[in-house]
Amino acid sequence: MSPQGEKIAPLSGTPAVHWQGQNGMLGVFVSPTYATDQNIYITYIEPGDYGGGQALARGKLVTGRVPRLENLAVL
Repeated sequence: MSPQGEKIAPLSGTPAVHWQGQNGMLGVFVSPTYATDQNIYITYIEPGDYGGGQALARGKLVTGRVPRLENLAVL
């Protein structure tokens, strides 16, 4: 729910995340040039052979009825 009480749709197109203990989705950051590129950066723990490793990815945020990330790339 938003602060105004509106239902918020889940974001699709997110990467696989290793959720355990303090691991998971760590941060979401808006591109300094978001007004022109609509890119966001996310830090998270991606699954791996020995638990997980920290990753940084960039994707274009497409808003609308069903918000999603497009062209997600691990940097």
